[in-house]
Amino acid sequence: MDSNADQGPQVLADFPAAQQTAEPQQVLHQFSGLGLQDLLVVEICAGSARLTKTVRAKGMRGLAIDKTKSRGCGTEIMVLDLTLEHDLRILLQLLRSESKRIALVFISPPCGTASKARERPIKTSLLFGQKQPEPLRTSGKPDQKDILSGLDKVKTELANQLYEAVTTIVLECDKLGLWVLVENPRNSLYWDTSFARRYIQATETFWIDFHNCAHGGQRDKLTRLWSNRSWGKTLELFCDKRHSHASWKPRIVNGRLSFPTAEEAAYPWLFCERVVHLVEQLAVQNGCEIHHNLHEQVNAKHLTNFQRYVFDALPRSSTLKPLVAEFGR
Repeated sequence: MDSNADQGPQVLADFPAAQQTAEPQQVLHQFSGLGLQDLLVVEICAGSARLTKTVRAKGMRGLAIDKTKSRGCGTEIMVLDLTLEHDLRILLQLLRSESKRIALVFISPPCGTASKARERPIKTSLLFGQKQPEPLRTSGKPDQKDILSGLDKVKTELANQLYEAVTTIVLECDKLGLWVLVENPRNSLYWDTSFARRYIQATETFWIDFHNCAHGGQRDKLTRLWSNRSWGKTLELFCDKRHSHASWKPRIVNGRLSFPTAEEAAYPWLFCERVVHLVEQLAVQNGCEIHHNLHEQVNAKHLTNFQRYVFDALPRSSTLKPLVAEFGR
């Protein structure tokens, strides 16, 4: 992975202003009067919530949402089951009430039922008598195959309920003028479902493709981001073929069959850092203030963090800046 080290600084610093051509009237000075610590990044279907953890470490507000906390990486996750109408309404209301402060909504619908990996046969010796995984969707029938039954049918229909909720969220976010990124493997059948096609056809669409290994991952997984803004093209990086990758072959772990696709579900930390850096750049270009030390925060228009400090309600460590910046450069 050493070859990626040279790419990091260039990618983080190379966000050309020329890309800010889409709908400038809507986003110009969107965050005027707000500090970086006031902005919010919402991560939906968060899984490990690595992106949210990175956001919080940079001093911004991060909200991770998932139906379970079991895969979390040690950061708080708001538990909502978006297949339930009540929980979906809670999230939509939250997005509306916080819309003026939301810098990014990042959604990663689970792709298990839409994975092309289901088409690859697995050696019988690795199955231990279990059923060979079968494709639950096809290019001709992306919503679900006609002959599904039992658990396969239940899993696919539950996934479709979540996909429907994701479509509702994306359309609402676009209506609110929010930047949305939706992530899935590039060859995932999710992109062909009627649920994804609805928002793809209803909004202005931009695609960002990249290999995970180009952002610090262990494998050359080809990932796709859908965006409703022409931002983020600096994330489009591909494998330079100058490093080795971890194997894609399933293996036995603790007596159970483990698929590498599950290991790739969590975003590489370097990818998270680059996304957050991109959010910071866009926020500053749209009027957000970045305070480098406590003196600048005290003199800012909004003294929320300083007031909490005075009254002994100390904010989290990265929110309140030190009296003197830690580094000169």
